[in-house]
Amino acid sequence: MSHAFGHEPRKSSQQQTEALASVPAHQARLHSIAHRRALFCLCNVLWLRPEKTRKRLRRQGVKGPKPTLLDGNAKEMKRIRHELKPMKKQDSNNYISTLFPHILVWKEIYGMYASFF
Repeated sequence: MSHAFGHEPRKSSQQQTEALASVPAHQARLHSIAHRRALFCLCNVLWLRPEKTRKRLRRQGVKGPKPTLLDGNAKEMKRIRHELKPMKKQDSNNYISTLFPHILVWKEIYGMYASFF
């Protein structure tokens, strides 16, 4: 029902209180839904999607080191780099052994086609 000049009739104080009380509950539900969605997206990006890719690669015979949730294979890369540092030879033609020693180690362990994240 339209009133003069497009104004709505004033609400009683009880109606105003009920309207204000329902807003935070509605916002809380929206925040809860948003947080759950953000958590799902984060989980999907950090774990589910990469795990699905690893599963497909394993089915095709491509193996590799098992990554951790947040670090991936970074800890193992660092460990290999520190273990091979004393044995490192300066070979100017082979920059891969200097920059990426973990690739050479994983190539020996997992074969020519190894995946890492």
